[in-house]
Amino acid sequence: MNSIIIRKAGTEDVQQPAALSATTFYEAFAKDNTPENMQKHLQEYYSIEKLSDELHDGLVTFLLAYADDELAGYVKISEHVSRDENHHLEEPIELERIYALQKMIGKGIGSALMQATIAFATVKQKKTLWLVVFQQNSVAIAFYKKWGFEIYGEHVFVAGDDPQTDWVMKKSLSFE
Repeated sequence: MNSIIIRKAGTEDVQQPAALSATTFYEAFAKDNTPENMQKHLQEYYSIEKLSDELHDGLVTFLLAYADDELAGYVKISEHVSRDENHHLEEPIELERIYALQKMIGKGIGSALMQATIAFATVKQKKTLWLVVFQQNSVAIAFYKKWGFEIYGEHVFVAGDDPQTDWVMKKSLSFE
């Protein structure tokens, strides 16, 4: 792999990220969910219509990662303070999704996306970056801890009809 390029998604980008979203979520969580719950979740959260709505939301930003001109991963960043447990956080911004294609894991895509997310949050003068991660996803939890995130709460995430307990993690940001 020669280079990783990160760029902000525009409304014209709905097709590729929609397909990538469904693929990466399926690769990451199919083993932990029934086919019915996976299908229901994918239809509800990763449809072209849903992604199009999110791309038009001024408080939601998608950053796309390309490796040698191939779409390899993305992040979804939300400035909505959407969960009660985060109302006490100072200037919060959510890293709502960070995914890379399975074949790209370990090739720097996640690190490039995390760097871009932190840079984006810093430009927005946010002081706390937070996220939710499946408690059984030890690889992701280790990645977030490496970036300075700490666990500070729990959240119930419903995949299809299956309520699952997730960790809520946060990282303080500085503007130096």
